[in-house]
Amino acid sequence: MTVKTNQKDAILEAMFADATLGILVANVSGEIILCNKLAEDLFGYTRNELLGQKVEMLLPDQMRSRHVKHRAAYLEHPTPRLMGAGRDLYGRRKDGSIFPIEISLSHVRIEDKTAVIAFISNIRWRKEQEEKLRHEKELAQMYLEMAGSIILVLDKEENITLINREGALILGGSEEEIIGQNWFENFVPEKNRAEVRAVYYQLLEHQGSQLEYYENKVRATHGEIRLISWHNRLLQNEKGEAIGTISSGTDITLTREAELMLQESKARLKNYAIELEEEVAARTAEVFESQTKLKLSNQVAQIGYWEISLEEQKELSLTWSEEFFRLFDQRYTEEPLPKEFFLQFIHPEDREVVTAQTRQAIKTGEDKRLEFRITTSHGQPKYISSELRGIRNQYGKLTKIFGVIQDITENKEIEKRLEQNLKKEKELGELKSRFVSMASHEFRTPLSAIQSSVDLIKIYQERGQPEKLGRHIGRIKSSVQNLTNILNDFLNLEKLESGKIIYQPEALQFEQYMRDILEEIGLLKKEDQEIHYEHRGADTAVLDKHLLRNILNNLLSNAIKYSGEGARIEVRSEIGNQELSLSVKDQGIGIPQADQEHLMTRFFRATNVTNIQGTGLGLTIVRRYLDMMGGSIWFESKEGAGTTFFVKIPQE
Repeated sequence: MTVKTNQKDAILEAMFADATLGILVANVSGEIILCNKLAEDLFGYTRNELLGQKVEMLLPDQMRSRHVKHRAAYLEHPTPRLMGAGRDLYGRRKDGSIFPIEISLSHVRIEDKTAVIAFISNIRWRKEQEEKLRHEKELAQMYLEMAGSIILVLDKEENITLINREGALILGGSEEEIIGQNWFENFVPEKNRAEVRAVYYQLLEHQGSQLEYYENKVRATHGEIRLISWHNRLLQNEKGEAIGTISSGTDITLTREAELMLQESKARLKNYAIELEEEVAARTAEVFESQTKLKLSNQVAQIGYWEISLEEQKELSLTWSEEFFRLFDQRYTEEPLPKEFFLQFIHPEDREVVTAQTRQAIKTGEDKRLEFRITTSHGQPKYISSELRGIRNQYGKLTKIFGVIQDITENKEIEKRLEQNLKKEKELGELKSRFVSMASHEFRTPLSAIQSSVDLIKIYQERGQPEKLGRHIGRIKSSVQNLTNILNDFLNLEKLESGKIIYQPEALQFEQYMRDILEEIGLLKKEDQEIHYEHRGADTAVLDKHLLRNILNNLLSNAIKYSGEGARIEVRSEIGNQELSLSVKDQGIGIPQADQEHLMTRFFRATNVTNIQGTGLGLTIVRRYLDMMGGSIWFESKEGAGTTFFVKIPQE
């Protein structure tokens, strides 16, 4: 699929406007020349208040003078990088409040001048203390079990120390059987083992910043090979020492197969790497490990969660994770929200089912799995998979409902494209079957005519009767033309079905173009047939000359084929009122009234032409060509009185 320039601009504009990072663009003087909506929200200014101002206005007073020097130094050697590596950075809102930020820098040339692009994230949540974490080890383990991705933890000796239920299912064993085994020796194919092991040790040695996303094959216990897409993170203790790795994996075996079937481009936009989570101070080793697993898993798997507390009180208490807010394109807030707040984003056709299933889970504590559609606050449609599970206390009383949601839009789109591709392949298969069936029938008559004419020519040559050769040579020529027409119809339809034909308009001297085509088609006329041509209006037309030639060849060859000897065929054209009009009128056998509504259907032939060679594809191809050109076709016909086809093609 070719993306046009205006489409690229639209895509880039949408990416800029809907980015989940604040984006500022500044010129060499440090003046803001462009910003997106999230940047306005981060700093509390409107677009007009930001544009033209120095970027230093967005920094605390004590940082402004230093930033001017840093900005000048960056412009001397502009390269994509993190700003202030190893230092804490802060932003200043319009109301004077200070908040921690993270900035990635890049640059672009605008009118031969360097402009700096800053990608800004509010990282306040990274600075929160341990008391803001809501869930302990039990909740982390439940989350791991409910995640739809593989969660894998390896220690420094390559042994598996944790794997969730989804991972065990893919590897073909229980968690107890798998934990403690060497990952590379038991679950990585031998031919890939050295490469994958090298990636692992690069990550352990803090050299894996470019290896966080990785794909490799794994081998299940029963020998099946699966392709897994991994997001990897380094695990460290409180001293910053590497103690192993945590990885979130998605089985993309079927996805890759679908991509190969669809022959789609595998190029992907590079994603900005998610920085390692800063360690939360003053934790015990067990709490540190469990909370880190939970938080990292939440980000790399892009899954949100929510929780309803059912403790004895008048109102239900609801909480949502930050990732839950992000999936709905909402800014995270700790302020209490109405329990119906997120229902407004659920598709109206799915809202009642989601509400009913949630109420049933609250009432009975039954596990529920749902799929539904949402429209985010930015208007983006998404498919969501959700799982609900009841949590009971030591007395068996239902105290909480815990839910996980995951964006499955990409999977749904792949399924849809795969279905479309299979449908298209089925249609092509039917077309090939019809071709074989029709070719065996339609080729028989012209081939028999050629064979008999060749035999008679040989006899007449042996008898010395050359005056009788002409009729049979003409018969061979006509039969060859019939075979050519049948093949051309099928080849043109196959090109249309596979998208190999592209509309390429150009300016033409139209009247001369038409006369050249009529001269060529005139060679096919029957005895004493006459083609009359008349043109009115302008002489220049903008269109695809190859597509129009095929359209005219089909309409004119039909007029010749279905008209008798000595018949008159009238061709008229007119250019005016921003359109090209064409008509082809014959005095042929006409089209029965009952057949006219089906005439443009693939393989359809009128009931009065069964003894005349044809495929029933010509008018289908003509209509498809005109669709590509934005044109239209219709006809008027009466059986026994001839047919007139009318064509209109827009002109700019």
